Parts: sequence; structure tokens; C-alpha cells
Amino acid sequence: MVEVFGTDAEHVQVARDFLERVNADDAPLRLWLGPAQAATPTDLRLADCDGVALAQSQHLHRAVRRNTGQLVVTLADGEGRVRGRGVVGTRRSVAGTIAAASRVAGPLAVHAATADSRAPGSPSTQRTPSARVSDAAGAVWFAGRLVRAAVTYREWACAPIAALDPEQGRLTRCGEWQSGPRRFWADPFLLSTAVGDWLFMEELDRTTGLGHIVAAPVRGGTLDISAVRRVLATDHHLSFPQLQWVDGRWLATVETCAAHNPVYTFDAPGEPWRSIDDLPLFLLTLRIR
Repeated sequence: MVEVFGTDAEHVQVARDFLERVNADDAPLRLWLGPAQAATPTDLRLADCDGVALAQSQHLHRAVRRNTGQLVVTLADGEGRVRGRGVVGTRRSVAGTIAAASRVAGPLAVHAATADSRAPGSPSTQRTPSARVSDAAGAVWFAGRLVRAAVTYREWACAPIAALDPEQGRLTRCGEWQSGPRRFWADPFLLSTAVGDWLFMEELDRTTGLGHIVAAPVRGGTLDISAVRRVLATDHHLSFPQLQWVDGRWLATVETCAAHNPVYTFDAPGEPWRSIDDLPLFLLTLRIR
């Protein structure tokens, strides 16, 4: 079976819960989450593409300093032999990125159980970069974003179009752009059903900086602004609604920074969304290579 242990108790439990749900009980693997120095040579631990433990990885420090947006993470033993492999998004600090990688240790272990081991890579012989330097560079980049945002007025809007000319980059609207001093609409998703069409989108409240999901019926080729309904709102920013009809019911997802991002359903377009937890498990959060 896949045995998960280590000093990082929170992520150890997350990985164990995941492996229990997918019944990963046929692979004799030991996965250590925590400082790599405490692991035994045969234990798998989070590493970079060269098999170097993440805390000592120059790839990780470089990704944080340069804000590359993603990092290849693997599971490797004490000799640098790589097993599971995936990609995670980088954060503004080395510790934050390691935490993000720790949250997908379970899926990585599933991949490691079925993947052949790969010989150690050729990591650089230079000393491990300072986490303080990498974190400081990441903080400077983020501060630059804040300064730019403070002097930039961002604007999105939605409107129906009658015709689009891809070659000349022109479009013909059949309604007004929907935006205003207190809110704007973005990330539209058009849903066509036998009983009518609906446009789902993010509505961002400029006073709070948070987006929620609204739905507007499309009637006569234009949006019925008088019938806009808020279908989903939480304490976090929501965007990019996606909807599908699956096995006799509506399923919907959004993008959010919340730790828990469930799948939703609703009775009919325009009705409030509610979360569901009876779907089969899919490995959607980790890109396996």
C-alpha cells in the first residue's frame, strides 16, 4: 500500500484522504512529507524535475524569483530517482510553492505507483539559493503589480453581437455594453436550451473587488437586463462559469482561490446554484506527464 507519513501533518492527512478515496492500496510506496533530511534514502519525497528535494531546488527558487507561473514537481527517492511527475502553479514564496506541491502529493503518489522510475538527472552543483532572496524577488514583483493596479482602471463588459468579421477584427453589436461605475460583467458563458438561452458571467463589485456569478436571459437576440439573477456568491472571488448537462442534471463549475471549490448543480437556468458531492472522483487538478 502507499504509506504517507512525515512532519507536515496537514498535508500528510490530505494525501491519505485522497489515496483512501481512490483505493490506492496496491503499490508498496512510502511517501514522506516534510524536511527531506528526515526521510530515509528509499522514501519518496517532493522534488523537482532533476530529483532534487524542493527546498534545495534551484528550479523552484528560479520560478519564484522570475514568477514563471508553474513548476514541474516530482516524487523522488534519496538518490534522485524520479517516479511521479506533475505541474503546480507557483506562489509568491518558496514555502508557499512547496505547500502547493504538498497538496497534490496524493495524485503524484498514484502516478508514481504506475510509472517507471527514471534515473537521477544532472542538477547544478551550485549551492542552494537563499529562500529569503527568492521570496524578496517574488515580493518585489507582486508589489509592482499592486502599484500598477493602483494607477490602472480595468474595464470589462459584455454585449450580444449580430456579426463578427474575424479577418478585420470587427464586430456588430445588437445591444449595449454592460458595465458601470459600481460593477462590470466578464467571462461570459452562453447556454442554449430548448426553453431559452441564458448568458452566465462574472459580475464584479468594484466596492469589494469580489466577483459573483449572475445569469441573464437572452430574448430577441438581446440581454434582458431587467431579469438578471445572482446564482452564486461566496466569500471569495468567482469567475469563469462553465455549465454542462450530464446524466440528467446540470453541472457547473467556477474558478476561485477558495480552498474548497465544489461542483454545483441547479434546477433550471437562472435558479440558485448548490454544491454537490456525489460525483465520481477524477484527477482534474494535476496535469500528469
